[in-house]
Amino acid sequence: MKKPKMAAGNPGKVAGGGRWLWTAGLIVMVGAGIYLRAVEYAANRSLWLDEAALAQNVLHLPLGELAAGRLGDNQVAPPGFLLATRGVAAIGGGSEQALRLIPFVAGVGLLGIFGWWAGRRLGALGGFAATALLALSWPLVYYSNEFKQYSLDALIAFSLWASVGKILDGDFSARRAAATGAAGVAALWFSQPAIFSLAALGVMGLAGAVKANRSRAAWRWMAVGAAWAGFFALLLWLSYDTALGNTALYAYHDELFLRLWPAGVFRDVARVGGWENWKLATADASAWFWLGLVFVGAWAAWRNAGSRRETIFLGLGIFFTALASALRFYPLSARLLLFLLPGLFWWAGRGVDAVTSAAQGRKLGLPVALALLIGLWPLARAAVAEARAPSAREQLRPVVEELGRRARPGEAVLVFDLTRYAFDYYWARVAHAEVTVREVRFERDEPATAAEVAVKLAPLFKERPARVWLVTTHDDLSAAPENLRAVAAALRAVYSSAEFFGPANATAQGVVFFPAGEKN
Repeated sequence: MKKPKMAAGNPGKVAGGGRWLWTAGLIVMVGAGIYLRAVEYAANRSLWLDEAALAQNVLHLPLGELAAGRLGDNQVAPPGFLLATRGVAAIGGGSEQALRLIPFVAGVGLLGIFGWWAGRRLGALGGFAATALLALSWPLVYYSNEFKQYSLDALIAFSLWASVGKILDGDFSARRAAATGAAGVAALWFSQPAIFSLAALGVMGLAGAVKANRSRAAWRWMAVGAAWAGFFALLLWLSYDTALGNTALYAYHDELFLRLWPAGVFRDVARVGGWENWKLATADASAWFWLGLVFVGAWAAWRNAGSRRETIFLGLGIFFTALASALRFYPLSARLLLFLLPGLFWWAGRGVDAVTSAAQGRKLGLPVALALLIGLWPLARAAVAEARAPSAREQLRPVVEELGRRARPGEAVLVFDLTRYAFDYYWARVAHAEVTVREVRFERDEPATAAEVAVKLAPLFKERPARVWLVTTHDDLSAAPENLRAVAAALRAVYSSAEFFGPANATAQGVVFFPAGEKN
């Protein structure tokens, strides 16, 4: 490998052929990241529980409900994302790839913008490292192909960060204030966590105007901040019953809200919401390596007057996110923190530049480059494995398609409540009006008794259909395995024969029950 040669007077940058080598590597990483996302998109995996629940809302709710963000089935998403997806679905027919198109475009767009910006603002090695992290990180690849808004959140958060210098430099005229206010409102329309980035921008703008004794600019920043806060409050009010006022969502995320006391709770939430998510984003094996570079990069950026604002902006964004979690408004779950990853990877790139600069003149360029490639190896290996066999949480589509081909009039289908969302999405494509679909719902906190199972199945046994088809997914198996086994045992007591149907995998499965001696 050619040893990187440092450019004199430009810390972190590499001169000559070495710089071209790493710049070419950056371009390759952008291409590899696009390829990984395209492979996931082309795999067209089945919608899983959350995606299917959101899809049912987007495809069937009135436009007014979508514009207000009032969703059912414990779903929360920004109105702009919902309406834009409704438009795409109207053209694409509501298919899985039509629903996932916006997240896919956002993921590819983020990679392109990030790579271009890193090539301009970071050193050769730092730009390569930051772009490689973004291209290969599994959460960013996966959520670029899930029908949820998280990759769009990441794109908008990074776009706001990249615009900070342009917004804060120069005079904050009335025209610039109006454009900034409108851009912030649009960001909130499409991304809920954009409020954290906008809060950071507003604080920095107001503080800068006050420090420079520019009263007009200060008043304009206060007006812009009030417009953002007012619009965000309106969105929260319109969707309150299904979002902030949804007790089921709070119960589900209860252990992911940051609490300063007792100390044990703080440590647990910080570990699960912070460290575990970071390990997921950096392939575990190299998590400490990249975390160390993040801290080095943050410190180096703070010490450099030209990049101090980016550190303040990212730091304030993290602070406001933690504050919202402590106030029980924003849980620290992996997908809800996805918007922070581009900034953290940018800091890691800054860290690589700082280490490269420190190695200048000490003949340590080659060891630094080798350490960088070794740190990226676990991510590259995981990315290749994912490309060969894309993840699928619930492959329910082939199960329902086979059910549609084999079910006959007068028969019945049993579906557990967690499977019902995805089942309804796919059953609408193959539905038989003569086949009855019944939902089975139990409390998931404790196993149902035999009497409760008998009551749930009594209407079905009263009808006594010729065959009963039980459809389930891994969510049912993990949430209530005892109840699932109890229902299967009750059905087997009435229908003495049973066999599995659908693909042999652990994410979704079907079982058909029928009388002994009958050919299935």
